[in-house]
Amino acid sequence: MMKYVICLLYSVFYLIGCAYAQEATLDGALDSIINIDVVEDNQLQSIVPDIRIQSTPAGGATVARIYCNNNNFNGFSLTFSSNQLGRLVFFKNNEYPTTLKDGHFIHYTLDLLRGDEGSLGLDMPPEIERKNFSLVQPYVVYFNDNIAEATYDAELILNMHTVKKSSLFHGVFQDTITVTIADL
Repeated sequence: MMKYVICLLYSVFYLIGCAYAQEATLDGALDSIINIDVVEDNQLQSIVPDIRIQSTPAGGATVARIYCNNNNFNGFSLTFSSNQLGRLVFFKNNEYPTTLKDGHFIHYTLDLLRGDEGSLGLDMPPEIERKNFSLVQPYVVYFNDNIAEATYDAELILNMHTVKKSSLFHGVFQDTITVTIADL
Protein backbone atom coordinates (compact mmCIF):
# COMPACT_ATOMS: atom_id res chain seq x y z
CA MET A 1 0.00 0.00 0.00
CA MET A 2 2.80 2.38 0.74
CA LYS A 3 4.23 1.84 -2.69
CA TYR A 4 1.02 3.02 -4.28
CA VAL A 5 0.85 6.16 -2.17
CA ILE A 6 4.39 7.11 -3.02
CA CYS A 7 3.69 6.66 -6.71
CA LEU A 8 0.57 8.71 -6.41
CA LEU A 9 2.42 11.52 -4.62
CA TYR A 10 5.20 11.36 -7.19
CA SER A 11 2.66 11.65 -9.98
CA VAL A 12 0.98 14.60 -8.32
CA PHE A 13 4.31 16.41 -7.89
CA TYR A 14 5.26 15.57 -11.45
CA LEU A 15 2.00 17.00 -12.79
CA ILE A 16 2.24 20.05 -10.59
CA GLY A 17 5.81 20.61 -11.73
CA CYS A 18 4.64 20.60 -15.35
CA ALA A 19 1.93 23.14 -14.62
CA TYR A 20 4.46 25.84 -13.77
CA ALA A 21 6.19 27.58 -16.65
CA GLN A 22 8.41 30.56 -16.95
CA GLU A 23 6.94 33.47 -18.90
CA ALA A 24 8.80 36.06 -20.85
CA THR A 25 6.83 39.26 -21.13
CA LEU A 26 7.83 41.37 -24.08
CA ASP A 27 6.79 44.95 -24.16
CA GLY A 28 8.01 48.16 -25.55
CA ALA A 29 6.86 51.69 -25.79
CA LEU A 30 6.60 53.90 -28.85
CA ASP A 31 6.45 57.60 -28.29
CA SER A 32 3.58 59.57 -29.74
CA ILE A 33 4.41 61.15 -33.07
CA ILE A 34 2.39 64.16 -34.11
CA ASN A 35 3.74 66.92 -36.31
CA ILE A 36 3.21 68.79 -39.54
CA ASP A 37 5.39 70.78 -41.85
CA VAL A 38 3.64 73.43 -43.93
CA VAL A 39 5.56 74.47 -47.02
CA GLU A 40 4.43 77.53 -48.98
CA ASP A 41 3.87 76.72 -52.62
CA ASN A 42 2.04 79.83 -53.71
CA GLN A 43 1.08 79.31 -57.33
CA LEU A 44 -1.86 81.75 -57.18
CA GLN A 45 -0.06 84.68 -58.80
CA SER A 46 1.41 82.57 -61.62
CA ILE A 47 -1.94 80.88 -62.37
CA VAL A 48 -4.06 84.01 -61.91
CA PRO A 49 -1.88 87.07 -62.64
CA ASP A 50 -4.77 89.52 -62.10
CA ILE A 51 -7.48 88.47 -59.62
CA ARG A 52 -9.55 91.48 -60.70
CA ILE A 53 -10.27 90.05 -64.15
CA GLN A 54 -9.66 86.32 -63.77
CA SER A 55 -10.96 83.61 -61.42
CA THR A 56 -8.87 80.62 -60.43
CA PRO A 57 -9.31 77.54 -62.67
CA ALA A 58 -11.74 74.82 -61.56
CA GLY A 59 -9.02 72.93 -59.67
CA GLY A 60 -7.85 76.04 -57.85
CA ALA A 61 -4.28 77.20 -57.30
CA THR A 62 -1.91 75.44 -54.91
CA VAL A 63 -0.89 77.69 -52.01
CA ALA A 64 0.75 75.17 -49.65
CA ARG A 65 1.85 71.58 -49.20
CA ILE A 66 1.35 69.99 -45.80
CA TYR A 67 3.39 67.00 -44.61
CA CYS A 68 1.81 65.07 -41.71
CA ASN A 69 3.13 62.51 -39.23
CA ASN A 70 0.83 60.87 -36.70
CA ASN A 71 0.75 57.48 -35.01
CA ASN A 72 -2.40 57.80 -32.91
CA PHE A 73 -4.66 54.78 -33.47
CA ASN A 74 -7.74 57.06 -33.40
CA GLY A 75 -6.41 59.34 -36.14
CA PHE A 76 -5.90 63.09 -36.14
CA SER A 77 -7.45 66.39 -37.17
CA LEU A 78 -6.18 69.42 -39.02
CA THR A 79 -7.59 72.82 -38.07
CA PHE A 80 -7.30 75.69 -40.54
CA SER A 81 -7.68 79.28 -39.38
CA SER A 82 -7.26 82.62 -41.13
CA ASN A 83 -5.98 85.91 -39.76
CA GLN A 84 -8.30 87.76 -42.17
CA LEU A 85 -11.41 85.55 -41.89
CA GLY A 86 -10.97 83.79 -45.23
CA ARG A 87 -10.15 86.87 -47.30
CA LEU A 88 -7.10 88.07 -49.14
CA VAL A 89 -6.80 91.62 -47.82
CA PHE A 90 -5.01 94.68 -49.21
CA PHE A 91 -1.61 94.97 -47.54
CA LYS A 92 0.46 98.15 -47.83
CA ASN A 93 3.40 99.47 -45.79
CA ASN A 94 3.35 96.28 -43.70
CA GLU A 95 -0.20 96.78 -42.48
CA TYR A 96 -3.80 96.06 -43.32
CA PRO A 97 -6.38 98.87 -43.66
CA THR A 98 -8.08 99.80 -40.40
CA THR A 99 -11.42 100.08 -42.20
CA LEU A 100 -12.13 97.61 -44.99
CA LYS A 101 -13.78 98.87 -48.15
CA ASP A 102 -15.07 96.59 -50.90
CA GLY A 103 -11.87 97.11 -52.92
CA HIS A 104 -9.70 95.99 -50.00
CA PHE A 105 -10.50 92.27 -50.02
CA ILE A 106 -11.48 89.19 -51.99
CA HIS A 107 -13.00 86.05 -50.44
CA TYR A 108 -11.50 82.64 -51.08
CA THR A 109 -12.32 78.98 -50.43
CA LEU A 110 -9.96 76.05 -49.99
CA ASP A 111 -9.64 72.40 -51.01
CA LEU A 112 -7.50 69.85 -49.20
CA LEU A 113 -6.22 67.16 -51.57
CA ARG A 114 -4.00 64.10 -51.20
CA GLY A 115 -0.51 64.52 -52.63
CA ASP A 116 1.74 61.79 -53.97
CA GLU A 117 4.29 61.53 -51.16
CA GLY A 118 4.33 59.56 -47.91
CA SER A 119 1.89 57.12 -46.34
CA LEU A 120 -1.46 58.40 -45.10
CA GLY A 121 -2.38 55.08 -43.44
CA LEU A 122 -6.12 55.76 -43.64
CA ASP A 123 -8.81 56.90 -46.06
CA MET A 124 -9.08 60.56 -46.98
CA PRO A 125 -12.13 62.25 -45.47
CA PRO A 126 -15.14 62.57 -47.81
CA GLU A 127 -14.85 65.39 -50.37
CA ILE A 128 -17.74 67.30 -48.80
CA GLU A 129 -15.63 67.65 -45.63
CA ARG A 130 -12.42 68.83 -47.32
CA LYS A 131 -13.39 70.75 -50.45
CA ASN A 132 -14.73 74.28 -50.94
CA PHE A 133 -14.46 75.29 -47.28
CA SER A 134 -14.10 78.87 -46.12
CA LEU A 135 -12.22 80.24 -43.14
CA VAL A 136 -14.72 82.76 -41.80
CA GLN A 137 -14.16 80.72 -38.64
CA PRO A 138 -11.62 77.93 -37.94
CA TYR A 139 -12.36 74.82 -39.99
CA VAL A 140 -11.54 71.26 -38.84
CA VAL A 141 -10.93 68.24 -41.10
CA TYR A 142 -10.97 64.85 -39.33
CA PHE A 143 -8.71 62.01 -40.48
CA ASN A 144 -10.19 58.93 -38.83
CA ASP A 145 -11.69 56.77 -41.62
CA ASN A 146 -10.49 53.16 -41.96
CA ILE A 147 -7.24 53.60 -40.07
CA ALA A 148 -4.81 50.83 -41.04
CA GLU A 149 -1.42 52.22 -40.03
CA ALA A 150 0.38 55.32 -38.82
CA THR A 151 0.62 58.38 -41.04
CA TYR A 152 4.17 59.06 -42.17
CA ASP A 153 5.25 62.10 -44.22
CA ALA A 154 1.84 62.13 -45.94
CA GLU A 155 1.63 65.00 -48.40
CA LEU A 156 -1.58 67.03 -48.52
CA ILE A 157 -2.10 69.89 -50.94
CA LEU A 158 -3.98 73.08 -50.07
CA ASN A 159 -5.61 74.69 -53.11
CA MET A 160 -7.24 78.13 -53.12
CA HIS A 161 -10.21 79.33 -55.18
CA THR A 162 -11.05 82.97 -55.87
CA VAL A 163 -13.73 84.52 -58.06
CA LYS A 164 -12.65 87.56 -60.08
CA LYS A 165 -13.51 90.89 -58.48
CA SER A 166 -13.13 93.97 -60.67
CA SER A 167 -13.54 96.43 -57.78
CA LEU A 168 -10.19 95.55 -56.14
CA PHE A 169 -7.61 98.26 -55.56
CA HIS A 170 -4.13 97.93 -57.08
CA GLY A 171 -1.61 96.37 -54.69
CA VAL A 172 -0.69 93.33 -52.66
CA PHE A 173 -3.36 91.14 -51.08
CA GLN A 174 -2.52 88.60 -48.42
CA ASP A 175 -3.68 86.45 -45.53
CA THR A 176 -2.00 84.08 -43.10
CA ILE A 177 -3.46 80.59 -42.77
CA THR A 178 -2.50 78.64 -39.68
CA VAL A 179 -2.67 74.82 -39.78
CA THR A 180 -2.78 72.89 -36.50
CA ILE A 181 -2.64 69.11 -36.04
CA ALA A 182 -4.21 67.32 -33.05
CA ASP A 183 -4.68 63.70 -31.93
CA LEU A 184 -8.25 62.41 -31.79
